[in-house]
Amino acid sequence: LDSLGRVIGVNTAIRSFTGVNSVVGFAIRVGIVKRVVPDLIAHGRYRHPWLGVTGRTISPEMVEAADLPAEVGVLVFEVEVDSPAEKAGLRGGQQQITVSGVQMLAGGDIVVAIDEVEVRDFDDVVNFLASHASVGDLVTLTVVREREEIKVGVTLEERPTSP
Repeated sequence: LDSLGRVIGVNTAIRSFTGVNSVVGFAIRVGIVKRVVPDLIAHGRYRHPWLGVTGRTISPEMVEAADLPAEVGVLVFEVEVDSPAEKAGLRGGQQQITVSGVQMLAGGDIVVAIDEVEVRDFDDVVNFLASHASVGDLVTLTVVREREEIKVGVTLEERPTSP
């Protein structure tokens, strides 16, 4: 609760370093709770919105090694089969490169914004989906493809469960 008694989060865990009541608490922001609870009531579970891509935050080393046309954003390595990203036409990489000893795929789309919100790293994508998107929403990705910035509409689906 804040100083006015408004709910600002829901505790999810505590960590005690001493075994007494001096603890660190962890909470889920109330905005996320407001998004999750209706799904729990309607479906008995939270349906996580899903794009269906794997990728990596662009680093200066990646820009140099792959001659990337953007210095910030998320380089898409792979687009999962039958995913919202595949249905929307997003492209993964085709060229195997090694950056700082790590192999990766280059040549794919670079996501630089979602619904006009700048994407600087992969966490920005994850946080946008968790905070602003729901299953069934149409989001507009701004991607750099072949050195040209384009808009791609993606209808989010429920993240598949692991087998």
